[in-house]
Amino acid sequence: MAFKKDSSQTATYSRRLKDNVKSILDNYIEIVNQSKINPAAKGTTESHISHVESEVKVRASNIVRAVEALSKLTSDVKENMILNDFSFINKCIEQRSSELEKLKADQLAELEQLHTAVQKKIKENS
Repeated sequence: MAFKKDSSQTATYSRRLKDNVKSILDNYIEIVNQSKINPAAKGTTESHISHVESEVKVRASNIVRAVEALSKLTSDVKENMILNDFSFINKCIEQRSSELEKLKADQLAELEQLHTAVQKKIKENS
């Protein structure tokens, strides 16, 4: 179940990335196309210039919106990696657990030796 969740989450991140990059690229291309000067045109009307200016502003704001979405996506991916990186956490816990088990075994062996030594001394004194 966790694998399906991770897989769908990765697919969602990938789709968001592709959509935002495509939006940036498409809007940039349209801005460049609008800014081309057509030497064949004798005169450009004020309304045409105003229309082009408006379109460029809208496309620029679309680019800003897509970049902000990419920034949010980056933040979401980082958050997901930090909160869901259980393999590293589990590895640290297992390592510490094995260290403590070894320490426990060493102390039990030492305690057995002390117990045996105390029993010998009691038998000798009895």
